[in-house]
Amino acid sequence: MTENRREAFLTQLADQRGISVAQFAKFGFSPDELRQYGADFIRGRANGIAADASPTVRSMVEHLSFGDWVRCHDPRHGQMDPDSRDTDQILTRAMTSSDFTASLANTIAEISGTTFDRTVAGAVNLARPVGVSDFKSTTLARVGVGTLDTVADGAAYERLRVTEGQALEDAGIEEHGGTISFSRKVFYGDNAGLLLTTAMEAGGAQGRTLLTALTSKLESTANLADGRAPFNATDGNLVAAGAAPSTPTLDEAIQILRGLTNPAGDVVGVGPRFLVVHPALETVSRGVINHIWEPGDPARVELVVLPWLTDSNAWYLMGDPQVAPALTMLHLGQHAGRPFHVEPVRTKASSSGVDLAVTADFAFLWTGRFAVKNPGA
Repeated sequence: MTENRREAFLTQLADQRGISVAQFAKFGFSPDELRQYGADFIRGRANGIAADASPTVRSMVEHLSFGDWVRCHDPRHGQMDPDSRDTDQILTRAMTSSDFTASLANTIAEISGTTFDRTVAGAVNLARPVGVSDFKSTTLARVGVGTLDTVADGAAYERLRVTEGQALEDAGIEEHGGTISFSRKVFYGDNAGLLLTTAMEAGGAQGRTLLTALTSKLESTANLADGRAPFNATDGNLVAAGAAPSTPTLDEAIQILRGLTNPAGDVVGVGPRFLVVHPALETVSRGVINHIWEPGDPARVELVVLPWLTDSNAWYLMGDPQVAPALTMLHLGQHAGRPFHVEPVRTKASSSGVDLAVTADFAFLWTGRFAVKNPGA
């Protein structure tokens, strides 16, 4: 059924039953629709109907209270006249149904996902995402491929130089998680605003969890498998004379970055993509970037500010991880953009409330040294 026929459909069925559209609509939405439009419904109940809301969302917000939305998940829905049923019993029965817990989990995941995206915006792009199928320790090979040779007419192709470097680190997916509890009072009290706020805050917490782990890995000075720290003089990616970001010091870091080599010994020519700083260096860094690049310049460096950096003086210049990675983020399956999910804790679902498990499965590891560190002034 198309969206623009929804209202006509509700009116027709309501007429057949001899009740108002509003009465019928309270119990006239399918479980699939409740899951699909749950997040928009909650936002609409809390903040008002959006101008671009679909007809289905408009109908849900106009006709359903928060408690009604829960009651629509009643497994016996549609068997009796809505007006003849005990709404408290319906609410209790719906809260313990798999349809409702799945719909609520989907709604929380969608709302929190929006906040998560905004929390990690920019910073999550510092690492190359790689999907794995399980929690076992993973080692990612470092490979350098030499340049292609010029081939004369009729001559055979020479074998490419492929050099495998020593893997710098191995790691397994780390599981992070917690539970969110919603009491029956939230649903009885039509408190969509509380659910919306909780979901948004959960998304922020998920984002901060990922960013603190990323920051910790970036700042790590522990030796990698080759016996050297991520940034060191031997590999040439540690600036000896530290100084604050400026046009000369950023230019120096760019020259170093472009001169870094792969395991085959070839200069990769990595261009700068991200300037990573502590908030103490944010203003001066923005000034330097604006002085060097015009807005809209495709070569313009993106500023990433990480307040979890413990050293407020140090700063980092990194290239595109899809071209020449320094850090890699392992994630389970297809969850590259949002390495977390929300699901019901079924053993805790009861008439007194609902518990949802929020989990984030990821790990960061060093897979290259295509980044430059300036220890700062």
